[in-house]
Amino acid sequence: MSHRHRHLSRKDKKEAVIRKAAILGVFLVTAFLGLLIGNKVLDRYAPQADEPERAVEQGVLEIDGVRYRRKPETITYLLIGEDATGVKAPGTTKIGSGQCDFLQLLVVDRQEKSYTRIPLDRDTICVVRDLTADGRDLGTSTVQLAFAHAKGDGMEMSCENTVLAVSTLFLGAAIDEYVCVNLDAIKIINHELGGVTVTIEDEMNRDDMKVGDTITLTDDQAVAFVRGRKTVADGTNVNRMSRQNQYLTAVTPVLKEKISKDEAFAADLYKALQDYMVTTVSLGDISRLAKTYLDCEDKGSVSISGETYVDRFGYNAFTPSQEDIKKIVTTLLYTPVDG
Repeated sequence: MSHRHRHLSRKDKKEAVIRKAAILGVFLVTAFLGLLIGNKVLDRYAPQADEPERAVEQGVLEIDGVRYRRKPETITYLLIGEDATGVKAPGTTKIGSGQCDFLQLLVVDRQEKSYTRIPLDRDTICVVRDLTADGRDLGTSTVQLAFAHAKGDGMEMSCENTVLAVSTLFLGAAIDEYVCVNLDAIKIINHELGGVTVTIEDEMNRDDMKVGDTITLTDDQAVAFVRGRKTVADGTNVNRMSRQNQYLTAVTPVLKEKISKDEAFAADLYKALQDYMVTTVSLGDISRLAKTYLDCEDKGSVSISGETYVDRFGYNAFTPSQEDIKKIVTTLLYTPVDG
């Protein structure tokens, strides 16, 4: 089944009540953390990654000779932060722009009433579908994951292409929903939350953000905290991802307090972001999702180990551990068919 067919089928069937019983608050706020400016990854062909094992039948994956079926109680959300600014509208982008500088897979377990975050390094080498702005298929390239969103129209097509790349990376595991926001969302979200308190652990090279200081971030400071890379600490994306997780951890209690005090907060946040967001989650789902969020336990994040290096073009690259990917798929998302 092609990814496009899967997407249309989901919309036609309108299984929103089952598929979207998740957490809007983290869904939106986590996505903004991806509003990062990283090194550009426009036109390069990195070292070839291994092709993932394919699904042997609908809903079933075969990994190392064992057949796995998707856990019915889990829902997956891909959170995307796009390296672009301005109101998102058809025809406003071009091929090669709007890379996804932040990606995180959110796995919600409805039975356990919990969620787990899986940060994805933007430099992850994986198979990406090459598309033109009008949707013509040009085949695939093995490149940095950040490049997936730069293919296509910069809107739904680009998001679907990113979803496909992540699904392929995770051995064909289905991604149920996505939300993508661009750079303009950082200040909007931080402002709506009234600032978030963090302890500065990295050298930020700013007089107002010294190592050891515990501060409630202003909107400008929040941008620096989650976007800073080249002039912060060791300049790596790994370091920046650590700050993103630190911020998200600090966001959670603030967000829950806002939602518990004001049932309309999540909807208001959604509306504030609407012009800078592309998502499969509708405004009509917001109140229910926000209430679900209050009852969910944050299980923290699961990291993927691997090799970080500079490719032959001089750009950062990350080859993920296939064993880590298999473990995530076979423990968080799927269960043995005969197990």
